[in-house]
Amino acid sequence: MSLQPHNIVCYFIGFLLLMSTIHAEQPSQSKSLTSNNRHPWTHMNWNNNPENFQFVIVTDRTGAERDGVFDIGIEKVNLLQPEFVVSVGDIIEGYTDNTQQIYKEWDDLFKLLGKLDMPFFFVPGNHDIGSVELAKIWKEKFGVSYYHFVYRDVLFLCLNSECDEMEESDQSISKEQTKYVKKVLQDHPDVRWTLVFMHRPVWRYPKGEQTNWEQIESLLQHRKHSVFAGHTHTYRYEKKHKQDYITLAAMGGGLSIGNPFMKFDHVLWVTMTDNGPIFANLMLSGIWDKDFTKKDVQDYLTVITSDKAVRIESKGYEDTPFKDSPIKFRLYNSQDIPMQIKLTFDESHYVNYSPAEIIKTIAPNSVEMVPCKILLNKDQWPNIPEKLIEGEEMEEDEMDEALIRAIEQLWPLRVRWEITYDFKQYGKIHVQGSRELY
Repeated sequence: MSLQPHNIVCYFIGFLLLMSTIHAEQPSQSKSLTSNNRHPWTHMNWNNNPENFQFVIVTDRTGAERDGVFDIGIEKVNLLQPEFVVSVGDIIEGYTDNTQQIYKEWDDLFKLLGKLDMPFFFVPGNHDIGSVELAKIWKEKFGVSYYHFVYRDVLFLCLNSECDEMEESDQSISKEQTKYVKKVLQDHPDVRWTLVFMHRPVWRYPKGEQTNWEQIESLLQHRKHSVFAGHTHTYRYEKKHKQDYITLAAMGGGLSIGNPFMKFDHVLWVTMTDNGPIFANLMLSGIWDKDFTKKDVQDYLTVITSDKAVRIESKGYEDTPFKDSPIKFRLYNSQDIPMQIKLTFDESHYVNYSPAEIIKTIAPNSVEMVPCKILLNKDQWPNIPEKLIEGEEMEEDEMDEALIRAIEQLWPLRVRWEITYDFKQYGKIHVQGSRELY
């Protein structure tokens, strides 16, 4: 077949139309709505600055830990795929000098953190380092209790806000640590941002308390910075010196009754930009996998019931923890189907419970108050003054010493529960949890 001139023209026009179609289907960075061309997109200024990065901050796992919540949080962090994770402390239960127990708690934690796809940076909290033996084991495992690193021209300062047992300091932030901060800041004068992490929000402490924070804050004053802490299990955002100061809530640590909008389980997602960090609070109950499996529903229920399903409405130990004490459990079903719940108590030589277990069915979207008694086994209490048991007046020093001895023996008293929901789509789902009684 020979090509006639008019055929060549037709083929050429067809080729041009084909190429224009291919070009339209592959948007390029040069295309913009500012031109005369029309396009189904806003602009081509890609939000992909190579200097930007994302990381996650996690907060208190312990301090009246609610079983399983932190574990679920670790799974959620893997779904988010940040570049790394920074903790603001209280990562083990601690508060003991029992060496075997401390090692076990760290071993259990490292098994859990081994599931993460990214690095995890530690900051010590009072539960992690708040005794001589805890501080000794921290030093054995990590070498230092405060440190710094630089990532993409951002300075990360990780501080120890506890009374530093390793330096025998009676200050929240030791003098040696303050000198260290000064030198680090001098060595990195031109970073684009400085991020400071500690456990206690010491900037909120009354003036005059020995924290050394005012000195550190004065060193930070003329640079762009943000400060993060935990400890209170209550979220709080503040602006100081035109900078962001954030106290995170919890990721498994106890949530007492209070403003529900400030007490929650979350991670703080941080995107670092040239204009500073952008923060997003992500609730654990709102981070889901691509497929809603039965386990996803179970994890969701674990998180939301860990705080709401069982609350202690009246505590018998507010005046003295050493009398027979009535308490009330507030049982709340937040779902549209009945909730079966069974409450049991950890065994203790020092107390009994009446009833020994509680089994209830709570109607959909309803609350039921259930009474219980904590009965003191006085014969089992060694060296506890009768005055303390009876709540009589004592000298302050005598009272403090007796309370410390007694609480070490008593703590923790813990209630555990198993909740069962029967869903049409998923069948029966069992959720477990626990919380301390005071």
